[in-house]
Amino acid sequence: AINTSGAIAGRKGGRAAIYAQGNVILLPGKAGYSDLAAADIADNGLIIGWGMSAGKRRGLFWSSTTAAPLDIGALGGQVFPLSINAQGVAVGYYDSPGPTAFQWSLQDGMKPIAPPSATMSQAFDISETGYIAGVASYPQPLGQQAIRWNPDGAASPLGPGMAQRARRDGSVFGATGTTVSTLWPL
Repeated sequence: AINTSGAIAGRKGGRAAIYAQGNVILLPGKAGYSDLAAADIADNGLIIGWGMSAGKRRGLFWSSTTAAPLDIGALGGQVFPLSINAQGVAVGYYDSPGPTAFQWSLQDGMKPIAPPSATMSQAFDISETGYIAGVASYPQPLGQQAIRWNPDGAASPLGPGMAQRARRDGSVFGATGTTVSTLWPL
């Protein structure tokens, strides 16, 4: 992931890292965790990622490139945080036993945001204004649907496909097939 100032979240040699202004910055580790990675960096420098602990992937939050990470908790067996905004709200999914979308913040902790009647859900991106892009599966005839979560928490199926990114104005975009890109405006 990359933020508006060009900082890139990732990893180097099993350690979470940020690439900024031509330099690789290794993020602090956490005792008992290995194989760390930074998944996203917000415009204000908040970082979300993960590490392995006791054989399971756990979500980690860094408030800066020098702060020790906090474990964001778990609702299921493994946690896959994927995006964070400058307000410190992160999204992703956890296994319980299948993928279930979550939202996390320091204030509220981790909470599931799976749409009602969905059998599977994943949140991939959160905008600075709180819109979330993702996917959910429903019993037939709906099947797999691109999903937009609004800042108030309401989830809306948008049609077949997968919403992968959320824009500030509430539009989300992704794919309706293997080669078709789609924009779902608010």
